[in-house]
Amino acid sequence: MTDSRSSYKEWLEKYAAEFKKQRPDVEINIVQMAPADAYLKWPAAVAAGNAPDITWMFVAFAPWLHEMPGGGFVPMNDVMEDLGVDKFTDTSKAAWRLGDQYLCAPVSRQTSYLFWRKDLFKAAGLEPPRTWDDVVAAAKTLTVPEKGEFGIAMAGKSDFQIRQIWETILYSNGGDLIDSTGKVVADSPESVRATEIYRELFGSSPPGSLANAYVEINRIFGQGATAMVVSLPVVLTQLLQGDPSLAGQVGAVIPSDNGGTDTMQNYRGWCVFKTSKHPEIAKDFVKMLFSTDAYADHLEAAQLSSMPVYDDKVAIERFFTTNKTAQAFPEALRYVLDHDSGYYSGINRLGPNPKAGQLNNEGVIERHLNRFLVEKGDAAATVKAIASDIERVMGK
Repeated sequence: MTDSRSSYKEWLEKYAAEFKKQRPDVEINIVQMAPADAYLKWPAAVAAGNAPDITWMFVAFAPWLHEMPGGGFVPMNDVMEDLGVDKFTDTSKAAWRLGDQYLCAPVSRQTSYLFWRKDLFKAAGLEPPRTWDDVVAAAKTLTVPEKGEFGIAMAGKSDFQIRQIWETILYSNGGDLIDSTGKVVADSPESVRATEIYRELFGSSPPGSLANAYVEINRIFGQGATAMVVSLPVVLTQLLQGDPSLAGQVGAVIPSDNGGTDTMQNYRGWCVFKTSKHPEIAKDFVKMLFSTDAYADHLEAAQLSSMPVYDDKVAIERFFTTNKTAQAFPEALRYVLDHDSGYYSGINRLGPNPKAGQLNNEGVIERHLNRFLVEKGDAAATVKAIASDIERVMGK
């Protein structure tokens, strides 16, 4: 399982025990790992011939591992039919479909938004941010270093979060990495502008931000040290835990300078490796995890780090009427539920393809963006280098 949160393991252990009641002959061993570790352990397990029966997979990596020697997944079309294909969102089905096969059963989406503190904006006389120009201007206004106040928490480390924030800016303004024909377009004017915006925002981030990644920026915003952050909705849970009085004081938006609504969006799905000796049993366990109780419990375990893509109205309603964070930020969560247009690096307009996993495994974009910040580089040269590396990977 590619998430190290204890709540996820507790959720899976609960339903593994339930499954064992039905199938006493089955043993389910749950292994957790951080996403960054998964990038290395998945291909290593496939190469060594000891892949697990089931994995909780990121969408960009599935086609890559599917075509890797010794890898491959059992098609999940029958699972999707049993669960009800029409109950999955169109975007999640498109993300997991390679040709005429569903490589994995879509579980959830991880979508990036700008979260902003309403109380701090109001105190500074600022309007809600709608464009990236608004965000940059607000970040500068709300940064008062001598008071320990900073406008936005930005990632600087060569890690997936620096890429995902950059992608959020790029996609929302109509830019892309790869078009529908497979042409690399990462050196477009939109890419240059996204890089320039990133640098402007980074200037309003707290000292030491070059060492910050996903965990650090969420913690900084969650501690109330900045007025904004570009992240996943789970950051609302962390903020509420730190200061319950901030309930209702955070807005969510996908800023755009031209009315765009796309953003960075990752997907997670349940996949069964072809090397599994018990594929049908594995599929039965996956189907159990989509029962109303299991899906509602999954949303609770995720604590807004993942949003639903399976339309079990009872499960979703149960979560959003009982979860403390959802109750505390109803306006922000309504925006999150209503805005789910986006894609992940390497997939983009092209769709699922084996090269996307390789691109993310190499950390190409992250490395160039980190260097851009460290060396105070040129935006146009940076995106040209990014495009060149993407072309290299996609051409392998």
